[in-house]
Formats: sequence, C-alpha cells, structure tokens
Amino acid sequence: MNDLFAISPNVIEWMKQNVDRSLKVIELGGGRGTKRLQRYFKNSLTIESEPQWVGFLLKQSCAVLHKPLVDEWYEVDNELLEELRTADVVIIDGPIGYLRNNVARHMDEFKDGALLIIDDTQRVKTKQLTNGLEVVAIVTDRKRTTHICRKHADNSPEVKAQPVAKKKRRKRSTKVVSKHKVEEVQTLVLDTTPDLRDVQESGEHS
Repeated sequence: MNDLFAISPNVIEWMKQNVDRSLKVIELGGGRGTKRLQRYFKNSLTIESEPQWVGFLLKQSCAVLHKPLVDEWYEVDNELLEELRTADVVIIDGPIGYLRNNVARHMDEFKDGALLIIDDTQRVKTKQLTNGLEVVAIVTDRKRTTHICRKHADNSPEVKAQPVAKKKRRKRSTKVVSKHKVEEVQTLVLDTTPDLRDVQESGEHS
C-alpha cells in the first residue's frame, strides 16, 4: 500500500464546504483518504474489492463493505444495490484503473438528484462518465481532475456550487459550471506528487 492512494484533499475540502454532512455518502474504492472522509461525513460507507485494503480500512475503524470483482466491477447483489439506490453522494474512485468506468452499466441505479463525484477525469474514458450529467464543479489537484456532477437537477441534495476555502498556497483558476452559467473561481491547488496508482495504471494501459 502507498500513502498516495487517496482521494484528493481538494475534493474533501470542497465536500466539507458544499455538501450537508448528514447526507449518505458511498465511496467506491477506498484508500488513505477514507478515514478523513468518514471522520467528517458520519453517514458514509466505502465499497472495496481488494481484501488487503478492506483489512487496512477496518484497522482504521472505517465503515467498509467488501465486494469482490465480478465481470470487471463490484459484485452486484441486493446489498450493494440498496446502498447505491439510497446514496445522496457517490464518490467514483474505484475499482482500480479503467475498471471504474464500468460504473456506466449501473448509472440507472443511482437515485435522481444524487451527487456523483467522478475522480481522475483527466483520463478521456473516465471523463465520458460525465456525459448527460449536470456538472456542478471541477476540482483540480495539479495533474489530477475530479468532476462533481448531479444525475439530475431536480430534487438534488443540498449543494452550493462554491470553490474551496482560500488558503495561502499557490492557486489555479478553474471553472464551476452551473446549469445556467459558467463563472471563473479559484480552486485550491496542493503541491502533491502524482498518484502512484495512476502511474502504475498508465503503464498498464499504455
């Protein structure tokens, strides 16, 4: 395991400022950032396919549901479907690599108004998951991009399309896109190194 296997701190900061902490959050693919996520969002659960990560997360006192890979995605049973159908927020950061793109087969399971946080959208195929969704915000972390979308505009969870808090660090201009307009905002950019998982995956899929 590696410390770089984690959701972007920028995404967690955006969520803390814009998402009601009482909402139900489902994280597809756990990592080093899961504990921080679940510490703030108490009604959250992580779906993980790899036994070593399940063990790691349990030792961190995280809420985790082990679903092994079946047909290149998580094993789909009534237990998983119930979690997906009742989630207010879904973080799509797994399974590893391009297997996460197979979530497209299950988009209909997410309820209307669900907020979908799609990580690693700097990858062309992963960005295609945003097609047909309302883009609420785009969060960047150097070479890493995350699209925050709504499945439908109607009956959406309480979300304010605002940038993360300003801090005395290097900043980069990004766009927050609403249904009616696009406005320039400042998004916090952390001096982080590239995600090792992404580096490994790029080698596998090159």
